[in-house]
Amino acid sequence: MISKKLISTGLALSLCVTSLAVPSVSDAAKKPSITKKLTVNVGKSKTLKVKKASKKAKVTWKSTKKKVAKVSKKGSLAAKVKGISTGKCKIKCTVKVGKKKYKLTCAVTVKGNKKTNKATTAPAASNKPVESAAANTSSAPVATTTPAATPVATPSFVTMTPATKPPVTLPQSFKNNYNGIFEHIGTCANYYGYGNKKDQLRDEEPMNFIKDQFNSITLENEMKPDSVLGNNSTVITVAQAKELGYVIPDNYKEEVVPQLNFEPADGALKYCKDNGVQLRGHTLMWHQQTPAWFFRADYNGGKAVVSKEVMDARLEFYVKTCMKHIFDKEKELTGEYGSLCYAWDVVNEYLHHTNQPGSTTWIDVYGEQELRPEYVKKAFQFANQMVEEYNCKDKVTLFYNDYDTYFEVEDLVKFVNFINEGEKTNICQGIGMQSHIDIERPTIDEFKYALETFMNTGLEVQITELDITINFDTDESNGREAKFDYKDEDETWDDQAKFVKDFMHMILNVQKTRNLVTAPKGLTAITIWGLFDKCSWRNKCEPLFFSNGIEMDEAKPAYYSFLEAADEWYN
Repeated sequence: MISKKLISTGLALSLCVTSLAVPSVSDAAKKPSITKKLTVNVGKSKTLKVKKASKKAKVTWKSTKKKVAKVSKKGSLAAKVKGISTGKCKIKCTVKVGKKKYKLTCAVTVKGNKKTNKATTAPAASNKPVESAAANTSSAPVATTTPAATPVATPSFVTMTPATKPPVTLPQSFKNNYNGIFEHIGTCANYYGYGNKKDQLRDEEPMNFIKDQFNSITLENEMKPDSVLGNNSTVITVAQAKELGYVIPDNYKEEVVPQLNFEPADGALKYCKDNGVQLRGHTLMWHQQTPAWFFRADYNGGKAVVSKEVMDARLEFYVKTCMKHIFDKEKELTGEYGSLCYAWDVVNEYLHHTNQPGSTTWIDVYGEQELRPEYVKKAFQFANQMVEEYNCKDKVTLFYNDYDTYFEVEDLVKFVNFINEGEKTNICQGIGMQSHIDIERPTIDEFKYALETFMNTGLEVQITELDITINFDTDESNGREAKFDYKDEDETWDDQAKFVKDFMHMILNVQKTRNLVTAPKGLTAITIWGLFDKCSWRNKCEPLFFSNGIEMDEAKPAYYSFLEAADEWYN
C-alpha cells in the first residue's frame, strides 16, 4: 500500500515537471488576434475587433482591395468593414504594443445580388487621332538639333481624342486602362533570373500575368553588359566571331573578342513575339555591371587598362554586335527588323558614374570628362549607325537613362544636347526617367518641373523604372544624412495609394496640356520596375502595386489608384 506521504511527494514532483514543460502564461494568450474570415453583403457593414490587446495599443487598418471592401476605424481596437462590390479581399491590421508589432489578416468575402455582381471593366481605345492639347506655358531648354522622326506606335496602341470615351469595354489592367494615352505600359522581368524572380518569362503564371497587364518588358539584368559578357571572360578568335555574325570594325586590331551570351534576350524576344508584347533594350553602356576585364589587355583582369584607341574599337564591336543580333533575331521571328525591340537605353546613369569606387570602368580608360564624355557620344553614334543601317529610324528610339533626374534637370539637358551636338539628326532621341521615388521624395512639383523640361526639349520621354516606396528614410533635414533604406514612419498602403493618385493626376495633366510645338512626343511609356513587392529590389519598403504575388487578391490600393487615374484623361 502506498503511503499518503509518497502520494503527496509524487503529486509535487508531477506539478514541478508540468510547470517546467508548459509556460505559466501562454504566449498565444498574449498575442492579439482578429477573426480570420468574414462575410459581408454589398452595402452592409460588419465590425472587426482586435482581441487580447490593451486599449493603449496602436492599431491601423487597411483594405487590399477598396473596390471590394472598405475599412474604417471604429474605436481604439475595432474597425467597420463595408461591402462595396462582390469579390474577395483582405483586411490587414497592424497592432503596436510597446516595441512589439503584430500583423493580422482577415480574409473578406463580399456577396451581393444580381445588381451588384456586374464585373468592373475599363474603357478600350477608339480609332480617333490625338487632337492638339492646350498650350503649356512653361519654358525649358530646347534641344540644339531637329528631333528625329516620331516613332511608330506599338501595334496594340491606338490614339484617341482625350475628350471622347471609347464605346467598347476591356478588363481592367495597366495596359488596357492606359491604351490610347501612352504607347507602352511595361514591367521588368527575368528570363532565367534568380530567387523569387526566377523564370518569369518561362513559367506559365507570370507569363500570362505580364501578357494581360502589360505590352512592354525590360529584362531586369539579362541585357546588361555583365550578363552578355559574363563574369569570366571567354574569348574566341576574330574569324570565329565573324562566323557568328559579330560586327568587327575596321579599327579592331586584337586577335580575339569576348564570346557574347544572347540566350536570355533571344528567349525574351520569342516571348514578346508569341504574346503581343514589345521589348526595351537595357542597357548597352553602364559603368556598373560591366566586368573589369572588359577594359584590360587581352580581356584579362590581371593586365593593364587598354588605350582609348583599343577601347573605341571594343565599344564599337560591342554596341553594334548587340544591336545587330537583336535586329537579326527580330527578322527571324517576325520577318521584320525593329518589330519587337522598340527602344534602347544606349547609356545608363553617366551623370552618377562616380558611384562605383574601386572598380575598373570607362573612367580608367578615358579619364573624367564631366558633361562632354567623348565615349558616350561615340556609343550613341554607333547605335544610330545600326538603326540607320537597318532602316528603323521610325521604329527604334535611342535613350539616355538615369535616376534622380528631377535633381539633375539642367545638367541632363546640357548633357543630351552635347550628345546631339553637330549631328545631322538627333542620335539621342529620348530621355529615360528611372523614377525610383518615395511618397516624400521628390515632391510632385519637382517631378513635374523635370518632366515638363524634358518634354520641351522635343525629345521622347519615358518613365523607365517606376517604383514608389513607403517607410523609406529620405530625411536630409538639418544636415542629417538620409539612410535611403527602410525606416518605420507609420506610412501605410493607403498613404501610398493617395500619392499614386496625385502623382498620376499630375503626369496625365502634363501629358494632356503640353505644347505640341515644343513637346510633340511627350511621355510615351511608363515601365513599372517589378511584378510585386516581394520580388522588388526595394522590397522592404513595399514599392509596387501587388504585395506578395500576382493574384488579384494581392493587388494593393495603389493599383486601383493607378488604374482610376486614367479616367481623368477623358474628363
